[in-house]
Amino acid sequence: MNTIKTIYIKNKDTFKQIINSSKTIEIRKKSKFVETINVNDVIIFFNENKSVKVKITKILISHSLKSLGIIINELNNINSNISTIDELINHYSKYYKNINTSFYALYYDFLEKNIYIFIKS
Repeated sequence: MNTIKTIYIKNKDTFKQIINSSKTIEIRKKSKFVETINVNDVIIFFNENKSVKVKITKILISHSLKSLGIIINELNNINSNISTIDELINHYSKYYKNINTSFYALYYDFLEKNIYIFIKS
């Protein structure tokens, strides 16, 4: 049985977009952790004391953020404020120093939509 993985969503507005279903693709830079994520894995996205459980349905991997943006037709499903590759690059440049490395697009469906699991400190 796979362990449920957790991903911290730093930006509150981004987390709200996940809850509101306007964000259905999570972009992550290649890391040892991200490489362990597989299709059908259950992930908990969380921000502060709120979280939502999702199931990974598809994973795209590309050698750069720009090339990933070219592959993904629905950029607004990454973030409702992103509609061009330049906006994608500008947005993720705030979070990652090197955008010319491998990136993953994690597509997901909700398992517990709009249900918050409060994490005790």
